[in-house]
Amino acid sequence: MHAHLVFVAKYRRRVFDADAINRLRTIFAKVCADFEAQLIEMDGEDDHVHLLWNIHRRWLFPTS
Repeated sequence: MHAHLVFVAKYRRRVFDADAINRLRTIFAKVCADFEAQLIEMDGEDDHVHLLWNIHRRWLFPTS
């Protein structure tokens, strides 16, 4: 299942520079690896970042 997440800075303030976006890319890649998900695309601008990832449905619909 593909999911598209957008993280917006509070009040859409311009807080993400190129260095911050690159650090977030590393963090998101590690989180995806921890959840056995695939990071398909990650990018951002100065007031938001977005990521597109493929996550296994067992994380969304766990069986009891």
